[in-house]
Amino acid sequence: MAGSLRLSLVDTQLKHFKLSLQALAKIGTDLLIEALPTRLILRCINPSRSAYLSLTFHASCFDAYDVFRSEVVQAGVLMKQVLAVFRTQRINRLNLDLGSDGDWLEVVIFCDSGLRKTFRMRTTEAEILQASVDPAGFPITLTAETQSLARLLASFQWGLEELTLVAVPSSPSDPNGAVQLHSHADPSRDNGQGALVTKLAIDARRTFLEYQHTTDGVRSVTFNVKDFKAMLSLCEHLGRPLVLRMEGPGLPLMAEPGGEGGGELEAQLVLATLMEGNDGLTQATGGAPAPTQPEVHTDGPSQETDNRISTARWDAPDADLSGAHGEEQEVGGSPLREEYVGGLPGVMTDHAWA
Repeated sequence: MAGSLRLSLVDTQLKHFKLSLQALAKIGTDLLIEALPTRLILRCINPSRSAYLSLTFHASCFDAYDVFRSEVVQAGVLMKQVLAVFRTQRINRLNLDLGSDGDWLEVVIFCDSGLRKTFRMRTTEAEILQASVDPAGFPITLTAETQSLARLLASFQWGLEELTLVAVPSSPSDPNGAVQLHSHADPSRDNGQGALVTKLAIDARRTFLEYQHTTDGVRSVTFNVKDFKAMLSLCEHLGRPLVLRMEGPGLPLMAEPGGEGGGELEAQLVLATLMEGNDGLTQATGGAPAPTQPEVHTDGPSQETDNRISTARWDAPDADLSGAHGEEQEVGGSPLREEYVGGLPGVMTDHAWA
């Protein structure tokens, strides 16, 4: 390792750093570290390469921050080893040293009780993955308070893996536009048993802080709920709204914190989406597409390109949206039950056994 990094954290800085690491740990098991003279970038990518989370801490986020003997310091370390540092008494200061003593990451913590602990972790040479997306290139943007999104997600059954977000543009009958959330069930995993299907019809202007839809048609994306909640939890702890950017099936979904406060900590979550929509409104590509993995750029530190991250593909069944706005319909012989989502005006939910 040619260069070295030294930084210190105290008080609120420590809290935000710990919560950020916990969010990264929900995505992957390996922490990729890239230190530049003015900022520290931490990244994780999941094993299937369908979720990528990047957090950028500017130098003002730290009590002290210095990069020595190189313009960039890069290394990889196991996430569980880093998180183990925080499993101790209340910490009032943390010092981190990367690269000064060979291929080691050294963390020294100082506790309120006067206890001092030193942790040494072996690092590895790691390719720094860079998934580059252009936020301005997404035609659909949705901004919401984290509490509102959490209440919406609470309407779906526990253990749901994929969720479909449907964006409906404004029309003469609905000038505000609408958003729909559907639970996605993989028929290959049902074993012949019906799955609970939940659909939410949402008045975008009454529920979200901002909703922009610059295309003419209905667009949908199906994404992993667990990976999405990593960013939702981070935005909640930061006290900032969440911004979602999407385009359509098979194209990436981007989530990031919105509002003020982005001058010190920046975050970006890029999720792969299913190649075919789950709303019955997208055109099928013919046959079941084979799963693929996103291509992530490795050429140099923090290079920004116009390329979109490639996305994984799965087969998705069609579903009827004729009752998505609260009209009762028959699904698998069972009528849909309508109820308001607690505390959220302009939201209705339908449940049915498929």
